[in-house]
Amino acid sequence: MQSFGRRIPTRGWEKRAVASWRRTRFRRGQCLDVEAATQPPPTRRNRITNPPYLDQVVELLKSEDPDLWAWFSSPKLQQEQAEKVRLDLLKSTYRLNPVDEPEVYALAQRALEMLELDVPITLYQVQQHDGLNASLAFLPDEAHIVLHGNLRETLTDEELQSVLGHELGHLLLWEMEDRRYLYTDQLLSALSWDEGQSEPYQRTARLYALYTEVFCDRAAILVAQDLEIVVSALVKINTGSANIQVQSYLQQAEEVLSRSEEVTDGYTHPETYLRAHALQVWFNNDPQAEQKIAERIEGPIVFTELDLFGQRKMQSTTRNLVQHILQPDWIRTEAVLGHARLFFDDVNELLQVPALPPVEPFQDKRTREYLCYVLLDFVAADRDLDPAALAHAIQLANQWNLTGPFKEIAVRELRMRKKQFDLVAEGDEVKNEMP
Repeated sequence: MQSFGRRIPTRGWEKRAVASWRRTRFRRGQCLDVEAATQPPPTRRNRITNPPYLDQVVELLKSEDPDLWAWFSSPKLQQEQAEKVRLDLLKSTYRLNPVDEPEVYALAQRALEMLELDVPITLYQVQQHDGLNASLAFLPDEAHIVLHGNLRETLTDEELQSVLGHELGHLLLWEMEDRRYLYTDQLLSALSWDEGQSEPYQRTARLYALYTEVFCDRAAILVAQDLEIVVSALVKINTGSANIQVQSYLQQAEEVLSRSEEVTDGYTHPETYLRAHALQVWFNNDPQAEQKIAERIEGPIVFTELDLFGQRKMQSTTRNLVQHILQPDWIRTEAVLGHARLFFDDVNELLQVPALPPVEPFQDKRTREYLCYVLLDFVAADRDLDPAALAHAIQLANQWNLTGPFKEIAVRELRMRKKQFDLVAEGDEVKNEMP
């Protein structure tokens, strides 16, 4: 069951947007401060900090294709999307009237004030059979929140206000810095449809969505001014339980975390226990909060699940390894250099730049195997260099903490005995030139 924060689907237009393109108030790092600058140093009760991943993705996409970014943020495109959202709302919900529902509108207005959002707000109700929820339908400079199921009957006023604060957190984020976080969200969704390169964009879009929920949970904390209220609302929505002992649940979350190092399986929202943990470490001013959250949202690099940053790190790591391989003059035969060009076109430039020290060992087995096969491919690129090329590769494997897996792969793929491999490994160091 999804927790609050889910948005009304509006994705179809983005695929068309990229196809069309192919055819033809805040600074980064600034926090939202509720208290005046003359007040004591801020705590988690009066400011929101962005999860670093959000800003990293924004900067990457803006620099990757500035023209596409500019086109995606064009007023015409945004206006077309806004009209679609308005129509979808009218077709699928019941609009709540402030005159008839003054209590819930009062809660919403207070949440707006706490987040310093000066926009009109409209609330809607939709009955769902899959549980309780709330969602934001984004329209520029307006707040439109949809309540799903018996949310108002299940939550206390304080809990409901925190849920409204979470949804307004989406609006807050997407209006920040000339809506660059909104455009990033839309652009990632569109690029996820692009055949041939969609997987890293899909994984980046997933992480971006997860961190967006982390940000919006922090908005809920700012509105509620109480960790227990926000966690109680989370657990009620996800379990349907009427009475929640928050401290008991936080202990339960810690028990899960202590027994497992697994990262989230969520696609749009982290699991409830992870959200409670992320809120707790951030609200308590843990200096390692962002790192602890990243460990559970992103985890270590996994070769088969690379986001855009993981992809670029793997490219950089591969480039560095190829530089190490090509360091001896004697190995730079036409066959070997031709193989190197299959990885990088600028081989001549690559040879002019000193290789960086070997990277820290990767935890992921598939990544380690990939690097071993890169080494082995260069061994096989020019068999006239045997056994010196293999000895050179063994030395690099030792330097890159790949000794065990490289031996296993080399023995299997080269169809040699382990004793033969050991004789090459124990032989003289690779000379500066071939004899």
